[in-house]
Amino acid sequence: MRSLHKKELLFALLPFVPLLVLFIAFTYYPLLMSLFYSLTDWDGYSMDMNFVGLENFKNIPQSSIILQAFSNTIYYAVVALVVALVCSFLLALFLFEKIRGQGTIKVLIYIPIVISPVIISYLWLDIYAYDGLLNEFIRWTINPDFTALWLANPNMVKNSLIIINTWQGVGYGVVILLAGLSAIPKEVTEAAIMDGAVSFKRFKYITLPMIMPSVTILLFLSITGLLKVFDLPFIMTKGGPMNASKMVALAIFDYAFSYRQFGMAGAIGVVFFIFIAIISVTQLSITRRQEIEM
Repeated sequence: MRSLHKKELLFALLPFVPLLVLFIAFTYYPLLMSLFYSLTDWDGYSMDMNFVGLENFKNIPQSSIILQAFSNTIYYAVVALVVALVCSFLLALFLFEKIRGQGTIKVLIYIPIVISPVIISYLWLDIYAYDGLLNEFIRWTINPDFTALWLANPNMVKNSLIIINTWQGVGYGVVILLAGLSAIPKEVTEAAIMDGAVSFKRFKYITLPMIMPSVTILLFLSITGLLKVFDLPFIMTKGGPMNASKMVALAIFDYAFSYRQFGMAGAIGVVFFIFIAIISVTQLSITRRQEIEM
């Protein structure tokens, strides 16, 4: 009977073997190879590959491009996270109330998430153009002489990208937060209202602590996604102007395929992986301590 049980278990697990092989091949194998390449001077094309040890890692702090890419990424992630969280919370609390057209509003908010980032990038390229929709609208409504180079000004380009990210991703946060709000027992909210708790106190001491599991998930997905941003700056700005929108993921791409320095690209990738892992683990440990048992 024991051998029969083992055979049944083996046949049950057999369909998952191809998935496991693909997962290892496309997840852990590239990670290990990046670590290996980071210790070499491979250019990504030739067969020549010399072992240089930690030389690539030592050169990272000496590169102004890489340091600026890390600075840009941190700024982008922090500001975009704060703006998206505030907008998501406000919209989720608004939509949680019974209002007319609630379903339509939810659909309109969520639609940008399912649109390809490539399409969104080209759409906003037209909106941000010199004679694009945004400049024309401001000239028509506020100042006839207004002109802004949204993507060509180093001081404006990151905030311009943050606006796009907020418009596209806020619906995802709203969905997660609405799920958390729906899980709050009505008896708890009704008891708080009967005790005279005003809206702000109700949110601070009841709503927020009870939706912390949803907030934990939202923060984790948002932080990792924002730190790894690549498509928007790659398509819309190529990291310009003056590297003002060059993110770390784009810097890795440039070092690998433009500068033909796969070793340096691998080293940046390893450091960036460790950086994201530290941020993610810290965020999870902090937010999970704030969760309460339902």
